[in-house]
Amino acid sequence: MIVILLAPLLVYVLYKIYLFEEKVPGRKHKYEVHDSFFEMGSKFEDFVRFTYYGHNYEFTHITPSHEENCVEFNEESYKPDLKLLDSNTGEEFWIECKYRSYIHHKKEYQIISENQLRRHQSITDSPVFVMLGIGGKPNKPLYLYKIPIAQCKPVMNIGHLYHQFQVNK
Repeated sequence: MIVILLAPLLVYVLYKIYLFEEKVPGRKHKYEVHDSFFEMGSKFEDFVRFTYYGHNYEFTHITPSHEENCVEFNEESYKPDLKLLDSNTGEEFWIECKYRSYIHHKKEYQIISENQLRRHQSITDSPVFVMLGIGGKPNKPLYLYKIPIAQCKPVMNIGHLYHQFQVNK
């Protein structure tokens, strides 16, 4: 008797799960949105590697990509995205790349998670910076900021960023 009463409920729940996972024309699927964030991040990282830093820098570390981590997670992924060696000075430093496609009306941006900020602040072998691109496209941001990790906060005001950390593209 209980099975007969629960069967329609089970069918209804399974139908709702199917509708939730079903693609709706004109709307991005939740996995596509998730992947597009990683794609934009990867494009911005390429901009930082090949356009902003280029000829005078050697990359001594490149953190595994999202795709590589989907196959097998690597502990190296907890490190910042890039470690560079300046060919002219011999100085090494880390870069964590962050891209925000929108220009926020409140002018405050979520820069980095608190956990990631703590991990990066604990790095002592070389200075760490957050390279933040805002607006435009990942391969050509409107604004670019280089923030020392010691001065970075999870949420920062664009006025504060502009005056202290904006760099030329």
